[in-house]
Amino acid sequence: MSEDRGPKIQTISVSEKHVKARIAAFILAFIVALAAFVNGFLSIGNTKEGYYDLIAEKDADAPYYAAGITYTCLFEGSRGEVRSAVREADAAYSRALSWAYKLCDAEKEYDGYINLATINRVMREQAEEKISRMLSSQAPLSSDFSGKDSSSGEKSLQDGVVLSADGERVSFELAEELYSALRYAYRYTGLGAGYDLFAGPVYSEWKDIIYSEDPQLYDPLNDSSMAERLEMLASLSADFSQFNLSFNDEDYSVSVKIPTAVYISLDALESDAPLIDFGALHDAFMIEMLLSRLDMSGPFGKGVVKTNDGLELDLRTNSVYLALDRRTGENAAGEGAYRLIKRTDGGEWELSGVHASSYEIASSAGSGTLRRDLFFDEYSGSPGSYVSEYYALYEKETRIDTESHELAFMLFKMLSAASAADGESVDSRQQALRSLAPKSASSSHIVMEYAQ
Repeated sequence: MSEDRGPKIQTISVSEKHVKARIAAFILAFIVALAAFVNGFLSIGNTKEGYYDLIAEKDADAPYYAAGITYTCLFEGSRGEVRSAVREADAAYSRALSWAYKLCDAEKEYDGYINLATINRVMREQAEEKISRMLSSQAPLSSDFSGKDSSSGEKSLQDGVVLSADGERVSFELAEELYSALRYAYRYTGLGAGYDLFAGPVYSEWKDIIYSEDPQLYDPLNDSSMAERLEMLASLSADFSQFNLSFNDEDYSVSVKIPTAVYISLDALESDAPLIDFGALHDAFMIEMLLSRLDMSGPFGKGVVKTNDGLELDLRTNSVYLALDRRTGENAAGEGAYRLIKRTDGGEWELSGVHASSYEIASSAGSGTLRRDLFFDEYSGSPGSYVSEYYALYEKETRIDTESHELAFMLFKMLSAASAADGESVDSRQQALRSLAPKSASSSHIVMEYAQ
């Protein structure tokens, strides 16, 4: 019988040398780990001072209200102070931008707002009612469709929207900011200098082309029917005198009268696009409205606002930048349509950055490629009237005055100069527009350069 053996036990001797040193090392390691844990815990959510892009909160009614807009601000102070300031700035920015976006929206209406979309819808509905009455009475299409309304007095169509007694005009009570922007846009349109408040159908058509899966297919260079369509849509607003907007500064109401024949033509062209649209000045007006709701004494006044259309407002230096670059081949400055101007360390200016959706198409003359974008000739619907390269710099000693629409004016001036007739000097272009400058812009400095 074998002997029962238990587990073998091995004795290990532990050195008693340097015990105090080992205890000290353990305590030090524990303190370091504890300090790291505490620091990490306390640092959660805290942010170092510096520049941060504001983050727009979600808005179910306008999910894309912040798309294409970047607002970068400087935040200073302790980590906790910066964290709190960023959070408050995000909330204020979101409220102001959503409000501005909804006012400027030409296609969609929102509860509690009378915006451009409201004006477009009501004016079209009134025109359709006149057309319906005309058809029911079998009146000829060539007749004047501005028949009198049977109403004995003004008719309220909704809160803030009133139809005149004769059925000819509709009055809209607007937010002061939208009222002011619309008045300036109407004034700029009347100057015949390359901007048209009533070119919404052309603007909408170009957006559909640019953002389609195959824009080259529908480009007017390849599609003769599209070229004809753009020309016809542009012709609807060729006569500015037919669009009558009257402004009342006392209650910020605008009275609108648009010929029914314009809507008959839109129906014939199967266009349901909004007629009134800020178009090329949309971003400028929206940024001005945004800034009017923000406190410029804090981080908001130490920031830069950029849009995907290439417009940039630097609130630190009170500068406005915009660049259009349609050069191709060896002289091209890279891909894209718009380029912003950046100041280098040496104080010089250079083109950099692409900030717009665009596409390229082969020239019919076989001389390279053409760039397409949303800055087109609003009188012809054609994108080919601009100079090959254009950029401008606008600086002030004092802050950009959003109430006098300096930002929109500068963009309007840039576009007007860019669409001027070939051979016209830069000086004459500036002289022609100098009388339009807001009084607060008298201290401004403007630099314009054109490719040779």
